[in-house]
Amino acid sequence: MAGQIDKERKESVNVYLNVETMDELVPWNAPAVIAIKRKGETDYQPEIAGLSLNAALEYATDPDLAFSIKICIFFDWDGREHRIEGRQIWRLATDPQRPAHRHEE
Repeated sequence: MAGQIDKERKESVNVYLNVETMDELVPWNAPAVIAIKRKGETDYQPEIAGLSLNAALEYATDPDLAFSIKICIFFDWDGREHRIEGRQIWRLATDPQRPAHRHEE
């Protein structure tokens, strides 16, 4: 999954998910990885693995996160790796159909 975000794979595998036109149910329990890009860096680096999409959204929308980093979420769904960032994260995090977050072991 996104734990191996190398340049060749990133070019060919990442599919940006258009959450506005998504016709299917959101895969809240899909395996996800938080990746961050710190100020001055050009690529996202994996930071936290072993999360569900729902747990990753919880982390990504934490108001105490430093504003000097950018966050994206990679998750597997329907046989492909998807990537969401910025407003897409907020749209999913505030989706009224999103289940309440439970801390994962």
